[in-house]
Order: sequence, then structure tokens, then C-alpha cells
Amino acid sequence: MRIVMVAPQIGDAFGQERVLSRSCDLLSGAGHEVFLVAQFETGKLPAHREKLLLPGLFSYQSLTSVAKIRETKIQLSAFLRRVKADVVHLHDTPDFRFIRLISESYATLLTAHTISPTCPSSARLTPNSSPCLKTSGWACLLHNRSYGCLDFLKTDLHRAHAIHNYLLRRRALRRGLRGILAISNYVEKTLVADGWDPALIRRLPNPVVVPPGPALANAPSPLLLFAGRLAPLKGLETLLRALPALLGRPWTLWVCGDGAERE
Repeated sequence: MRIVMVAPQIGDAFGQERVLSRSCDLLSGAGHEVFLVAQFETGKLPAHREKLLLPGLFSYQSLTSVAKIRETKIQLSAFLRRVKADVVHLHDTPDFRFIRLISESYATLLTAHTISPTCPSSARLTPNSSPCLKTSGWACLLHNRSYGCLDFLKTDLHRAHAIHNYLLRRRALRRGLRGILAISNYVEKTLVADGWDPALIRRLPNPVVVPPGPALANAPSPLLLFAGRLAPLKGLETLLRALPALLGRPWTLWVCGDGAERE
């Protein structure tokens, strides 16, 4: 099978990029041919992996000029035809016109690495950091007054524009996808709660490479394990702030990862 992976960036930089690289290796090892389409490349990439870089692929929106959209569509269509794609696998959601272009001619899947298919802000967090349980849509303008989830945008006009683009992408996805892969139970439940068809969703955790090291079988007990990039959005600080709740009880915390918050 000839599979085209479409992602904002490719390489070996952070979690999602490494997951994508690992997925490509596993698919190639199973006898499939894998090709890459991305907005830009960062980090290392195998020299043999054929790719197409399209600046703007994931940043274009409804106000982008028709000429730019047309030019990108021509390049994308030519690449997909040349590699004779059987399946196109999205790892994020580009402009709705690119989603339509792909899904009208190719079997199309989406991996939901986050809950972004259910939220215009991609966060789904209330001010006290609990999950937002609202259904996404135009009502997000009202929810923002309580949650501030779209306050990174300057005005309600900018927020309305962001919601409009989000809804266009979501409609294109729901009409064109053959399936959506949720990387966790939480992502799967959030998709269903937001109106996605449960029959369309399959839970499939990310592939990981476990390097040689201490076996978990010899780990202290009870053991708390954090595995991830040491960056603010990964929530390590939240975990550390929660630890006082365990005062007086035995436990060991292992932090496995690297990043800007290592110190």
C-alpha cells in the first residue's frame, strides 16, 4: 500500500514528529511505501523518505487569497498522483479546501493527536484547568466569556473568524474521513461527546521506542511515572503541585524525558 502522511512539520524534533517518524518506520517495515507532505521540516529525516514541503499548508484559512490556495492545491494534487497514493493519513487539519481535495479522491484518515478536532482553541480547559464539557461551535463565543479560552485572539471578530475556520475544517473532515484514530481513551471520549460518530473512531496509542535501561519490574513501589517532553504544555508542573496530597504515604516519582524544563 502507498501511504501519504500529511503533517504540519516532519523530522525528529518533538513528540508528534517522532511519533510520525516511528509510524513511518513501522509501516515501511510491514512492506508499505510511505511518503510525506508537510509545511516545513525540522530535525533529522531519513534521506530515502520522499517528501513534499508546502509552506502555508496548515496556516492558510478562509481569507487566504484564492491564488495561493490554487497554487498549493496544484502542487499537492500533482504529488499525490505521482506517488499513486492509496491512503492519505492526516496528522492535523489543514484548510478545509485541502481536506476536500484529498478526501474526494483518496481514502483519508486522521490521527487525533490532541482534542483539537473538538475545540477551536485546541485546549478544552476552564480557568481552573478542568476539562471543558461544552459542545464546540458558535456557542464558544459565549463560553469564552467564562473560560477565556479564546482570549489569545484580540477581539470577538477575530474569535468568530477562528471559529468559522474551525467549523469549515470540521465539516470537511466529518464528510470526508474514512476513519479517525484517537491516541487515548480521553481523546476518544471527547470526540464522541462532541458529536463525532463512534463507529468512525478507533483508539490506537502512539508507537514508542523503549531504550535500554532499568526494567520497570525492578522499579520501586508505589511508582509514579511521568513520560514526556519537559515543556509547559505537557503538565509536569501540575503533577508536581499535586504531590503534597501524597504526604505521609510512600511513593517514588520517575521523570522520563527531556526539554526546556529539565532543570
